[in-house]
Amino acid sequence: MKSAVIASALHAMSGIVANELLELRDDPSSSRTVSIDTENAEFWLGSVGMTKRNGQTVQEVGKEGKLAAIFPKDLQGDIFGTPLRLRATANYETKDEGVWFQLHGSLGADPVLHTIGIDPSQECSSNDEASRVIAPHVAIGTDDYNNGAKRDCRIRDMHFDSLSWDIK
Repeated sequence: MKSAVIASALHAMSGIVANELLELRDDPSSSRTVSIDTENAEFWLGSVGMTKRNGQTVQEVGKEGKLAAIFPKDLQGDIFGTPLRLRATANYETKDEGVWFQLHGSLGADPVLHTIGIDPSQECSSNDEASRVIAPHVAIGTDDYNNGAKRDCRIRDMHFDSLSWDIK
């Protein structure tokens, strides 16, 4: 990545848009803030270029036209087919006040839900209920995560780029 400034700006725009969506859904909050860890933002964007699958970089797989086979487009079906799968992509507060955990299951919620100990076939009647089911599974603290609590090691050891900390 040539410019941490550009990477950080792009990452910040995502946070600001997310904040605006929250305001539309939950009404404005004077206490809500958005902060960007510029080192993490640069790495996050740069990680796309460092990823390999079966020995090939993402760019090589893309040039061969094989990306669609890895990430099937099923936006109307199973990926978002239930409230639990839909809420597998959201920010959840940890037990450390003001620190949030980004759970990102938009490319396939089932593996993410399995990783945090939830059966994806569990019934939830609403998005709110699904959020209440998921929240305790990700409401860990930064010390627990950094010290390698058993469940958290599974997440860290998977090298999931989509599960990340936003630490102020």
